[in-house]
Amino acid sequence: MIPVASSARTIARITWESSAMTDAALSCHLEEGPSRARQLLIHAGDARMYAVTEAVSALCICLGPGGTEPKAGFSVRLLEVSDEIAMIRIAVLRAKPPG
Repeated sequence: MIPVASSARTIARITWESSAMTDAALSCHLEEGPSRARQLLIHAGDARMYAVTEAVSALCICLGPGGTEPKAGFSVRLLEVSDEIAMIRIAVLRAKPPG
């Protein structure tokens, strides 16, 4: 199902937030990673991207509070978030008529 707020700008913002969050988490920025994940959770929820919201919620649990070491398996959760965003982008592209 395509989310209600599926504008190109919304998808670009969610994609950018996800990329920044991933960079922070993989660079071991223990404050920034969880903070960006929470921001992404808010933006995805506002955009009614519920599958993304669910994936980010699971990631937030793995990342834990800012300043703490993430739990094992957080990189798998990062990939799940990326996969959900990609699925939305594909669905939106398929739904829009060419031209």
